[in-house]
Formats: sequence, C-alpha cells, structure tokens
Amino acid sequence: MPDEVIDIPECPVHAPEVRARFDLAARSVPLDWPLHAVMVAGELLTLVLKAAQAPADALPWAAQVDWTGVGLKGVSLNLHPSAGNRVLSAKHWVRIWGEAHAGSEGDWYGPSAFQQLIPELYRDALGRARDFIAPGPRRDVIDLCSGTGQSIAVWRQAGAESLGVELSGEAVSCAELNGVHCLRGKASERIPQLNSWLDARQVSRPSTDWVVFANPPRLGLEPEVVQWLGRRGPARIAYLSCSAGSLRRDLDALSQSGFEVESILPYDFFPQTSHVETLALLTRTAPTKVN
Repeated sequence: MPDEVIDIPECPVHAPEVRARFDLAARSVPLDWPLHAVMVAGELLTLVLKAAQAPADALPWAAQVDWTGVGLKGVSLNLHPSAGNRVLSAKHWVRIWGEAHAGSEGDWYGPSAFQQLIPELYRDALGRARDFIAPGPRRDVIDLCSGTGQSIAVWRQAGAESLGVELSGEAVSCAELNGVHCLRGKASERIPQLNSWLDARQVSRPSTDWVVFANPPRLGLEPEVVQWLGRRGPARIAYLSCSAGSLRRDLDALSQSGFEVESILPYDFFPQTSHVETLALLTRTAPTKVN
C-alpha cells in the first residue's frame, strides 16, 4: 500500500518559523523542477529532487528568494533520482545559497541533521539517561551513534571522558565544530578502537568503570555490538530507541548476556502520530566473561 501524503496547512505541530520556511519553499520552487520532498533542519532547508543534476537555473533562482526573511542560513539541493521512502542520497548535495552549517558554538548542525521535533523532550531523555548512567570523573561513557555530539557534551559536563561513534560524515564534521571528537563508521567496525580506548583508560585510572549511551537508527544495534556489550560488560546502558521491534530484539539479547532492564520510559517525540520513542535503562547483573 503506497504512503498517503496529507496536506496540513498551518500544521499545529510545527513551530511558526518552520511553517514559514515550508510555505516559502512551496510558493517559490519552480514548477518544472522534479521536487520530491522539502526538509527543514533548523535554519537549513533542503530540496530533494528526483534528478541526477541540478537545474540550470538553480543558483540564479536561489539568489532571488528572500531566505533570510524566514530565518534561514543555507539552502541545498539533494539530487536523488530514485528518491522514495529513502528520501536522501548520501553523496549528491549541492549548496545553492548561504552556509553549509548552522547553529552556534557547541550546537552546529548540517542540512541532513536529524533533530527531534520537541527538543525539550530530547533534553529530558538525555537528563534521565545521565541520572541513570551517572557519568563522572571515575565513570567513562561510550556513546554509540553519537550524532553531532550533543549527548557527549552532557557526559563531559558531568566530568566524564567520553568516546563516540557515528556513521554520518556530516554529523562527525559538525561534532568537530562542536569541539567533540568521535570515530566515524559503523560501531561494529570500531570495536577494536573502542577496546583500545577502554584498555588505555583502565591502565591510567584502574578504578574507572564505564557505561554506554546508545541512540541507534530504526534498525537498532548491530548484532556484533550487542555481543560485544555482553562480553565487555559496561556497568549500565541507556538505550534510546526509535523502533519497538528492534528494541525488543536487542533487550532480549542483552538480557541473555547479563543485563537487567531497570525501566522503560516512552517519549512522544512526534505528536499526533503513532510513533513513540523509548528510553530503556539497563544494569549489568552478571560478571563480565571475556574482554
């Protein structure tokens, strides 16, 4: 069954400035452009075109539109001839106006950055995770799928050392602008580096333990990562999930390898939809088997 697109003028879920940015794009984009989707990430706007090349008039058109009037800092094209449910092409970006990044010190992001619809709820989830995993000078944090580094900043403010892993190159670049270094790639491919970092921390500060914060995409944690967590054994895990199915799978596997689920907290990050995100808090109850 194909997806149904519902036009919601003046959508009550979006902030007024977001509605204004969508409206400007809807009124301004040339009718002959193969427009597939419009994305707003904060002060950055992206037009997804089902095309392999940018329209010849893209730059002069963008120069004539009053983007600053709706608070935008940059406008990009994402060229994706096969765009469908997978909206963005990872490689084919063309900036046609303004800046490549937006934000401020400690909060830089790019055009494909994922941002929660209600930032206050995300901050609450990070606060709950922080209170549970209790990062500090004697408790390091491995941050899986660390994004632009906002969560790592929370652990560092608590006095912890933290190492993140993030697949998106744009997010890694923004993390660097935010003063956060993280490893780029799949978490499963970075297990050797994570082990080396933890080993070095244990040598320099033998009484230090470690915990995990994970915020993976809908596919959940990779099986190799779940197995590694079972073997290596962090003291606690805070797992922010956007898929009940992959969360159940991963919690079953973690429970079998020595973790106990302390609590599960639902978050309505996307009001008026059926989508609910979940923060699962786990404690290690069985001794670590192997390094």
